[in-house]
Amino acid sequence: MVVITLAADEPLVEVNFLLHILDVLDRHSTSDQFRASYHCRGPGQVHTLRQHTEHINTDTGLPAAARATTSMVKPRDDPTLQHALSLFQDAFGSEPDIAAFAPGRVNLIGEHTDYNEGFVFPLALDLRTFVVGRGSLLVRPPNQKVPLTQCRVTSESHQGIVSFVADKGLAPGEPKWVNYVKGVVAEYLKDVPQGKYLVFEAAIASSVPLGSGLSSSASLEVSVATFLEQVLGTTPGKVQKALRCQSAEHKFAHVPCGIMDQFVSAMGRTGKVLLLDCQSQQETLVPLADPDLVILVTNSKVKHSLGSSEYPVRVTQCKAAVEGLRKKYPEIKSLRGASMEQLDSIRNDLPELVYKRARHVVTEDIRTLRCVKALKNKDYQAAGQAMVESHESLRDDYEVSCDELDFLVAEAMKVPGVLGSRMTGGGFGGCTVTLVRKQAAGLAAMNIKAAYRARFGVEAETFVTTPSTGASVVDLKKDEEGGRGGGRKGGRAGKVRYAMAGVAVLGVVVAIAMGLARRKV
Repeated sequence: MVVITLAADEPLVEVNFLLHILDVLDRHSTSDQFRASYHCRGPGQVHTLRQHTEHINTDTGLPAAARATTSMVKPRDDPTLQHALSLFQDAFGSEPDIAAFAPGRVNLIGEHTDYNEGFVFPLALDLRTFVVGRGSLLVRPPNQKVPLTQCRVTSESHQGIVSFVADKGLAPGEPKWVNYVKGVVAEYLKDVPQGKYLVFEAAIASSVPLGSGLSSSASLEVSVATFLEQVLGTTPGKVQKALRCQSAEHKFAHVPCGIMDQFVSAMGRTGKVLLLDCQSQQETLVPLADPDLVILVTNSKVKHSLGSSEYPVRVTQCKAAVEGLRKKYPEIKSLRGASMEQLDSIRNDLPELVYKRARHVVTEDIRTLRCVKALKNKDYQAAGQAMVESHESLRDDYEVSCDELDFLVAEAMKVPGVLGSRMTGGGFGGCTVTLVRKQAAGLAAMNIKAAYRARFGVEAETFVTTPSTGASVVDLKKDEEGGRGGGRKGGRAGKVRYAMAGVAVLGVVVAIAMGLARRKV
């Protein structure tokens, strides 16, 4: 038996580092003679590893699986920022002077309620999209044509530079990922002064996994918006920023999304979960600061694309339910305004599928408010129960879950210390979110991954998180002056050094563990 102990007050960076070690040990075990255990045993039990954890977890030199477990890294120290800076320099041959970011999100509860004007309860992650670049407003020549190459963008996930003109003729096109950028640019053209035109060069890098249900699209949109606000010198406010980004996704990506994703990406707060009333667009910040409570996110690696999935179908079905309700209750404007008594009174007038979709939305609003109240009262068992009921409704009534997500939730609930678990995001793949006692997070992650690997032959990714900050700007001048984050001077050497150190530590731990296993310790 190999025991890795952890103090209850250890930072989440160290928790996630140990989760990764446990996963490595588990995957390298070839017999029942070896098992890794994770628990708390009072303060100061893992100090021999502490000197390595900061660099190992925040270094882009490590494999993707290791990077995916990184959590609670400050924006300035985020390796994704360093990657974006290098990407810009390689693509454009100069240094950027603006760096903006926006986070992905995980929704604790309140799924498919935002476009029904209901309640949602998301939190911002410290998985972020960074946009770095340079830009300006130029005077439009009175008798000369404006250059056709005004905006140039490159991304870590796509080769080459994409160019387009920022004017009223801006329209969706290829490649499709640039449509999210174009859409936001189109929303900000109203801030370009008359007689001037917008030019910029930008590089984009992100740690938000695509198609995971963690809002990679909203993270991209809000980060681009934050970058443009620096170029244009405009401050429309966070709510308006979110609304502009939602409009961009509607018009340029053709996804009829609600307001939740863009809202929490713009307005997230460290240590706070955001209760958003999607009807009034009023938010309430709810603390989630209990040091013994964390959120475990598990990526099923089943990817989805909302634009080509059942998402638009669900939106249409909800509208059909509202139309049915209004025949008897004309005051109802959305499913947010309906009660279960009202919905049941017209059940025979609705197609069964439409009724089930509406039942999920109406009861999900009730569950969301119940979960919020429970968290405020520190009744974590009740909060977790609301999450489990939410998943069951998404599975049975809304029918947006899948075998992989159902399996992950079921496995999580088998672990003592897990309070609740559910799918999160649009559905048909993506992630689950699990409310868990901190001391049980390692065991939960290891058991879930091992069971998922055995059942589906896929390596799920897990990370522990707590609420992080929303969109903002990083001051690059501090890096140039040798501030934290390593700057752009010598950054690559540091990355290589820390990556080698990380690999060495992991190798030593695995070797020791396997040796102990062979000796039946």
